[in-house]
Amino acid sequence: MATGQHAGVRFSSFLAVAIFAAALAAPAARAGLILTLTETGFAPLPVTDNGAGDGDLAVGVIHFNGAYGHFSTNISLAISNSPGAPDSGRLEIQSRDTHMIADVGQRTLTVAASDTSFVLPGAPLELLELHSTISGTITKAGADDAVTFQSFADSLNAQPPANASTTPQNFIFAASNPTVGFSDDIGQNTLFPRGAGPYSLGSVTSVTISPATTVNFSGTTETFPTGVFVPEPTGVAACVIAGPLLLARRRRRQLI
Repeated sequence: MATGQHAGVRFSSFLAVAIFAAALAAPAARAGLILTLTETGFAPLPVTDNGAGDGDLAVGVIHFNGAYGHFSTNISLAISNSPGAPDSGRLEIQSRDTHMIADVGQRTLTVAASDTSFVLPGAPLELLELHSTISGTITKAGADDAVTFQSFADSLNAQPPANASTTPQNFIFAASNPTVGFSDDIGQNTLFPRGAGPYSLGSVTSVTISPATTVNFSGTTETFPTGVFVPEPTGVAACVIAGPLLLARRRRRQLI
């Protein structure tokens, strides 16, 4: 599988602002795992864990398979490990066979996932690393078709989370009939200080495709402990202090 830096794929960040706005437009705060589909011109479609549209009865897992707007998508897995685990908090999103069901030109589908009440890893007031990875394939891409993924966290447990985010991972494609792979497995990272209580995690995936295009993607949002504790008012200073920890973790991943 080729990375986003290869196979005619180039990076861009022009979608970041629009995607972040889409995340904030999701339904107001609700406890638990939520998946929200959004397309301009259509009302957002929220799918709650074990609510209407969820085809999986397991708690912490959403499976949506159906049509929305001009798209058909099989969200084969939206899974959260809230309240977290000692090694990481984790939110995953996977989609198979996302394509358009109407020939209306290039359109954008936004898929936002979020969950609340993470209390692990780490402890209250610990600086956490927010890590974001994405991979997938695109078939019969049209010119300027694109996939963007971004991860979010919120030390106040808000939903959707908004007060910490990774750099958007953007892939823009040239017109191509063969299947092209894209990935950023090393990922994007940022640091954020936990509050005194639980925190929330989220991700936003934006898929801009042409009528003949099919996309599969898998995105992961994770948090890792750093062992650095900070008073709540001095989170910014703590990020500066803990910067070398983040760089060291990046170097380790690059060597794996």
